[in-house]
Amino acid sequence: LEFRRVLFRSETFGVSYQITPKFFLGGELLHEIGFDEWQDVNDPLLYVGPNLSVRFLDRCYLTTTTLFQVTQVADEPNFQWRMIFGIHF
Repeated sequence: LEFRRVLFRSETFGVSYQITPKFFLGGELLHEIGFDEWQDVNDPLLYVGPNLSVRFLDRCYLTTTTLFQVTQVADEPNFQWRMIFGIHF
């Protein structure tokens, strides 16, 4: 069993358009870069994809996005699916 320390830095940018008061459609961009042993810089990753958000019960929302890798880094996943559930207090 081998352990290694890896630091990840990521930035996300998204934009959505309100189709109706309850439905939003948009796009998202995710940039990630890793540092093996907190020193060696890995290849940067870039993912893009659409997102869909639904509001309900006047306080809750559910957002889902599918992201596809556009940088062709072989050892990383080509696809990500993310989901966020939120409640406004």
